[in-house]
Amino acid sequence: MKAARTARARLRSSAWVKVDRRRLINTYSHSRNCFFHGTIRRSPFQSHSQGANVNPKILKAAEWIVAILLSALVLFLLFVRATHAGALWRDECDSLELARLPAFADIVHNLKFTSFPILFPTTVRVFTTLFGTSDITLRAFGFLVGAALLAVAWFNARGISRDLPLLLPALVGLNITFLTVGTWIRGYGLGSVLVTLAFGLTARFVARPTLLRLLAMFLCYIASMQALYFPAALVPSLLLAAFAISLSRRKFKLALTLCVVAAICALSYVPKILTYFEIRDWVQALRRATTPSELWREFLVACGEPARIAPWIWLALLTMSILAGVWIGFRRQRNEPDKANPLLFTALVLVLALPMYFVFLWTLHNIPETRYYLALLCFLAAGIELIVGQFREFALAGVSTSVDLRLTTIANARWHMGPRKPSGSTTSTSALSTSCWAFCARTSPSPLNCYMDKASAWIPYGSRLHRTIFD
Repeated sequence: MKAARTARARLRSSAWVKVDRRRLINTYSHSRNCFFHGTIRRSPFQSHSQGANVNPKILKAAEWIVAILLSALVLFLLFVRATHAGALWRDECDSLELARLPAFADIVHNLKFTSFPILFPTTVRVFTTLFGTSDITLRAFGFLVGAALLAVAWFNARGISRDLPLLLPALVGLNITFLTVGTWIRGYGLGSVLVTLAFGLTARFVARPTLLRLLAMFLCYIASMQALYFPAALVPSLLLAAFAISLSRRKFKLALTLCVVAAICALSYVPKILTYFEIRDWVQALRRATTPSELWREFLVACGEPARIAPWIWLALLTMSILAGVWIGFRRQRNEPDKANPLLFTALVLVLALPMYFVFLWTLHNIPETRYYLALLCFLAAGIELIVGQFREFALAGVSTSVDLRLTTIANARWHMGPRKPSGSTTSTSALSTSCWAFCARTSPSPLNCYMDKASAWIPYGSRLHRTIFD
C-alpha cells in the first residue's frame, strides 16, 4: 500500500512539472511574439518594464494628432507656395507651350526637344483644357501635385502596415526642394508622386501577391516612367528586390512574371531611344564629364538646403532603416512571412536605389541640378517610413526633430517660396544651352519660336507668359 501511494505521488508531481513547464514555455513564447510582432510596440532601446508602462491608446492618439497636424502644415506651405510663386519661368513656359500646341500630333513630334516623356505634357494639356491657362489655375496644378504626394503617403502607410504617415511628410513635405521644384509646371513633381506610389504598390504585392496588385504595380511603373525619366533608375531596384524575395520564397512563376514586367517597362523607352539619334548632333554640345563629387554635393543640397545637418539626418535614417529592416525581417521570417517580406524587400531596395540612381546620373553627362534628386528623395522617404514606422516612439521623436529643422530652414530660406528672380549674370553653359534651343527653333518645324533677350535666356515669343518672367 505504501509503495502504491508513493508511486501515485511521484506520478502527480511529474505531471505537474510537465504542466508548469508547458505554461512557462507558452508564456515566454507569447511575450516574445508580442515584442517582436507588434502587440507590445516599444523601442528596442527600452527595457521591458518601460515598454509595458506605455499606454497604447495614448500613443496611438498622439500618432493621429501628429500625422494630421503634419499633413495640415504641409498643405499650408503648399498653399503659401502657390500664392507666392509668381509668373511662370523659362522651363515652365516650355512645358506649357508644348502642352498647348494645336494638335496632339505636334506634341508627339516635338517631344524630342523637351525633358519629359509623353504623359506629363498630356496631363498638362488635359488640365489646361478643362480649367484654363490662367496663373491661378497653373499654380493650382502644382498645389494638387503636392497634395497628391500626401495622399500617396497616407495610402502607403495605411495599406502596408496600418500605420500613419509621419516621416515622409516631415522629410519631403517640408523640404525646400519639394515645395519649389515639386510644384513647378514640370514633370518632377508628378513623376515623384507616381514612383512613390509604385514603391507602396510593390511592397503590398510582395506581402501578398495577387493578380490585381500585379496589374496596379505594372501600370504605375509605366506611368511613372512616362511622366519622368529618372524613375528609370528606381523601378529596376523595385523589380530586382521583388525578384530576389520571390526566389527566396521559391515562387519561380512569380519571378518569371516580374521578368516579363521588367522587359515591357524597358520596351516602353524604345521610342525615346530612336528619337535620340535625330537630336544627338546638338545634344552632344550640352554634355560634359560629371564627377562623383558634383553629384554628391547636389544631393546634399537637395536633402536640406541651407541647413547642413539635414543631409546627415537623411543618411542616419537611411542606414538605420536598412539595418533595422534586415534585423526585424529575419526575426519575423519564420512566424510571420507576410510581415517580414516587405521589410526585407524595403531594405534591399534602399541598398540598391542610391547607387543605381547615382550611376544613372553619371551616365547622363549633364550638369547636376538639385531638381534631379526629387524623385530619389521621395523614393527613399517612402522606404524609411515603412521600416522606421515599426518603432513608433522613435518615429515621433524623429518627426519633432525634423519639423523643427525644416521650419527653421524654411524661415531662413523664405526667398525660395517667392517668385523666381533673374540672376545678374549667366554662365557659359547657360548661354550654350540657350544657343542650342534657338538653333532648334530655327532649324526645326517646331512652333516653339524663341528669341534671345539680354539675360541670355530663351522665352516663347508671342506668349502672354513672357511679360513678367524677368520683371
